Amino acid sequence: MEAISIASQRLGDTEGRSRRSEFWWWFLAVGLGCVILSFIPYLGALSPLISLVLLCSATLRRLNDVPAPDWFGKVYLGIWGVSSLLSVIYSLGVVYDVGFFEGFIYGFGRSSFEGLMGIVLVLSLVPGIAFLYYGTRDSNPEIDPMHGPSPKYTL
Repeated sequence: MEAISIASQRLGDTEGRSRRSEFWWWFLAVGLGCVILSFIPYLGALSPLISLVLLCSATLRRLNDVPAPDWFGKVYLGIWGVSSLLSVIYSLGVVYDVGFFEGFIYGFGRSSFEGLMGIVLVLSLVPGIAFLYYGTRDSNPEIDPMHGPSPKYTL
Protein backbone atom coordinates (compact mmCIF):
# COMPACT_ATOMS: atom_id res chain seq x y z
CA MET A 1 0.00 0.00 0.00
CA GLU A 2 2.90 2.36 0.72
CA ALA A 3 4.29 1.95 -2.81
CA ILE A 4 0.89 2.71 -4.36
CA SER A 5 0.49 5.73 -2.10
CA ILE A 6 3.88 7.12 -3.07
CA ALA A 7 3.23 6.62 -6.78
CA SER A 8 -0.21 8.23 -6.61
CA GLN A 9 1.21 11.27 -4.80
CA ARG A 10 3.86 11.72 -7.50
CA LEU A 11 1.56 11.56 -10.56
CA GLY A 12 2.89 14.75 -12.15
CA ASP A 13 6.51 14.27 -11.11
CA THR A 14 8.75 12.91 -13.87
CA GLU A 15 11.97 13.90 -12.12
CA GLY A 16 13.75 11.73 -9.62
CA ARG A 17 13.60 7.98 -9.30
CA SER A 18 11.12 5.22 -8.50
CA ARG A 19 11.94 1.88 -6.98
CA ARG A 20 10.78 -1.33 -8.59
CA SER A 21 8.15 -1.91 -5.91
CA GLU A 22 6.66 1.55 -6.41
CA PHE A 23 6.41 1.12 -10.17
CA TRP A 24 5.14 -2.46 -10.33
CA TRP A 25 2.57 -2.08 -7.52
CA TRP A 26 1.30 1.12 -9.18
CA PHE A 27 1.22 -0.71 -12.52
CA LEU A 28 -0.88 -3.47 -10.93
CA ALA A 29 -3.27 -0.98 -9.30
CA VAL A 30 -3.78 0.94 -12.55
CA GLY A 31 -4.23 -2.33 -14.46
CA LEU A 32 -6.90 -3.53 -12.04
CA GLY A 33 -8.61 -0.14 -12.26
CA CYS A 34 -8.66 -0.40 -16.05
CA VAL A 35 -10.13 -3.91 -15.88
CA ILE A 36 -12.91 -2.55 -13.67
CA LEU A 37 -13.41 0.37 -16.09
CA SER A 38 -13.75 -2.06 -18.98
CA PHE A 39 -17.15 -3.08 -17.62
CA ILE A 40 -18.44 0.50 -17.90
CA PRO A 41 -19.50 1.42 -21.46
CA TYR A 42 -17.44 4.14 -23.13
CA LEU A 43 -15.10 4.49 -20.12
CA GLY A 44 -13.71 1.07 -20.90
CA ALA A 45 -12.83 2.30 -24.38
CA LEU A 46 -10.82 5.13 -22.82
CA SER A 47 -8.88 2.85 -20.45
CA PRO A 48 -5.75 2.67 -22.67
CA LEU A 49 -5.38 6.46 -22.51
CA ILE A 50 -6.21 6.54 -18.81
CA SER A 51 -3.53 3.95 -18.08
CA LEU A 52 -1.01 5.84 -20.23
CA VAL A 53 -1.63 9.08 -18.33
CA LEU A 54 -1.45 7.40 -14.91
CA LEU A 55 1.66 5.35 -15.69
CA CYS A 56 3.65 7.92 -17.69
CA SER A 57 5.44 9.65 -14.80
CA ALA A 58 6.10 6.44 -12.87
CA THR A 59 7.56 4.87 -16.02
CA LEU A 60 9.93 7.78 -16.59
CA ARG A 61 11.00 7.77 -12.92
CA ARG A 62 11.61 4.01 -13.08
CA LEU A 63 13.77 4.44 -16.17
CA ASN A 64 15.71 7.19 -14.33
CA ASP A 65 16.41 4.79 -11.46
CA VAL A 66 18.03 2.09 -13.58
CA PRO A 67 19.32 4.33 -15.47
CA ALA A 68 18.13 3.76 -19.02
CA PRO A 69 19.11 6.01 -21.93
CA ASP A 70 17.11 9.25 -21.88
CA TRP A 71 15.81 8.74 -25.43
CA PHE A 72 14.39 5.31 -24.57
CA GLY A 73 11.62 6.61 -22.31
CA LYS A 74 10.47 9.07 -24.96
CA VAL A 75 10.41 6.43 -27.69
CA TYR A 76 8.68 3.88 -25.45
CA LEU A 77 5.99 6.31 -24.29
CA GLY A 78 5.55 7.68 -27.81
CA ILE A 79 4.82 4.26 -29.27
CA TRP A 80 2.62 3.41 -26.29
CA GLY A 81 0.73 6.69 -26.78
CA VAL A 82 0.11 6.06 -30.49
CA SER A 83 -1.00 2.52 -29.73
CA SER A 84 -3.37 3.74 -27.01
CA LEU A 85 -4.84 6.43 -29.22
CA LEU A 86 -5.45 4.00 -32.09
CA SER A 87 -7.06 1.54 -29.67
CA VAL A 88 -9.42 4.21 -28.32
CA ILE A 89 -10.39 5.36 -31.82
CA TYR A 90 -11.03 1.77 -32.89
CA SER A 91 -13.08 0.94 -29.78
CA LEU A 92 -15.22 4.06 -30.01
CA GLY A 93 -15.70 3.71 -33.78
CA VAL A 94 -16.30 -0.02 -34.18
CA VAL A 95 -17.51 -1.27 -30.80
CA TYR A 96 -19.59 1.72 -29.71
CA ASP A 97 -20.44 3.17 -33.17
CA VAL A 98 -19.61 6.75 -32.21
CA GLY A 99 -20.24 8.64 -35.45
CA PHE A 100 -17.07 10.72 -35.68
CA PHE A 101 -14.72 7.83 -34.93
CA GLU A 102 -16.72 5.40 -37.07
CA GLY A 103 -16.54 7.82 -40.00
CA PHE A 104 -12.82 8.27 -39.42
CA ILE A 105 -12.14 4.52 -39.44
CA TYR A 106 -14.29 3.74 -42.46
CA GLY A 107 -13.04 6.87 -44.26
CA PHE A 108 -9.49 5.68 -43.69
CA GLY A 109 -10.52 2.15 -44.63
CA ARG A 110 -11.22 -0.31 -41.85
CA SER A 111 -8.73 -2.89 -43.10
CA SER A 112 -6.08 -0.18 -43.56
CA PHE A 113 -6.74 1.09 -40.04
CA GLU A 114 -6.47 -2.43 -38.64
CA GLY A 115 -3.24 -2.89 -40.60
CA LEU A 116 -1.87 0.31 -39.08
CA MET A 117 -2.81 -0.97 -35.62
CA GLY A 118 -0.97 -4.23 -36.39
CA ILE A 119 2.16 -2.37 -37.48
CA VAL A 120 2.14 -0.27 -34.30
CA LEU A 121 1.65 -3.44 -32.24
CA VAL A 122 4.67 -5.09 -33.85
CA LEU A 123 6.71 -1.90 -33.39
CA SER A 124 5.76 -1.80 -29.71
CA LEU A 125 7.10 -5.31 -29.04
CA VAL A 126 10.78 -4.35 -29.16
CA PRO A 127 10.56 -1.39 -26.75
CA GLY A 128 8.16 -3.40 -24.58
CA ILE A 129 10.70 -6.20 -24.18
CA ALA A 130 13.46 -3.65 -23.57
CA PHE A 131 11.30 -1.96 -20.93
CA LEU A 132 10.82 -5.29 -19.15
CA TYR A 133 14.60 -5.54 -19.02
CA TYR A 134 14.98 -2.02 -17.61
CA GLY A 135 11.91 -2.21 -15.38
CA THR A 136 13.08 -5.33 -13.57
CA ARG A 137 16.71 -4.25 -13.06
CA ASP A 138 17.95 -3.26 -9.64
CA SER A 139 18.44 0.39 -8.77
CA ASN A 140 21.72 2.04 -9.56
CA PRO A 141 23.25 2.66 -6.10
CA GLU A 142 25.42 5.55 -7.27
CA ILE A 143 24.31 9.13 -6.93
CA ASP A 144 23.11 10.29 -10.31
CA PRO A 145 23.68 14.06 -10.51
CA MET A 146 20.72 14.43 -12.84
CA HIS A 147 18.15 12.36 -10.90
CA GLY A 148 19.44 12.36 -7.32
CA PRO A 149 20.31 9.52 -4.97
CA SER A 150 18.70 6.11 -5.27
CA PRO A 151 15.62 5.78 -3.02
CA LYS A 152 16.66 2.22 -2.27
CA TYR A 153 20.08 3.02 -0.90
CA THR A 154 19.37 6.23 0.99
CA LEU A 155 19.08 6.00 4.75
